[in-house]
Amino acid sequence: MVGLLDAASRLGLTDAEAVRMESLRTTANEQLARIAASQARFAESTGDLESALRHTEQACKFGPQNGDHWEMRARFLLRMGRDLHQARDAAMRAIQLSPKVVGYRTTMIRVYLVAGLPKNARREAEAALELEPRDRQLKALLEEAKAAME
Repeated sequence: MVGLLDAASRLGLTDAEAVRMESLRTTANEQLARIAASQARFAESTGDLESALRHTEQACKFGPQNGDHWEMRARFLLRMGRDLHQARDAAMRAIQLSPKVVGYRTTMIRVYLVAGLPKNARREAEAALELEPRDRQLKALLEEAKAAME
């Protein structure tokens, strides 16, 4: 459908048609992102992390403003032991989109710990604890970061 919208846009549209076409494009992209994210979760549930990662790439492509997609991508990259720079970038994108979502920060902390960056992990854990001061998981990750710094 997105290809059809691109072809239609080249035909020369009225302003009303252009607005409607952009609305259709947005809806199509949202649906494609939702489907890709669902496929990623299913692939993860079957243990197929390669497919899950491919699907999250599509979810991020079609839904770049959804932090859940970026966090999922970071988490899969981390679980697969893949490019930690990409995992960091994806987690950072999720945090930029929704800075108050503690789960995104938890993923970033884990990326930093695996990457051997305990100071960064500690900083991120402290920021997350400001949002959720009673979170036991965050407290444990902070302690892990502190221990790694010694």
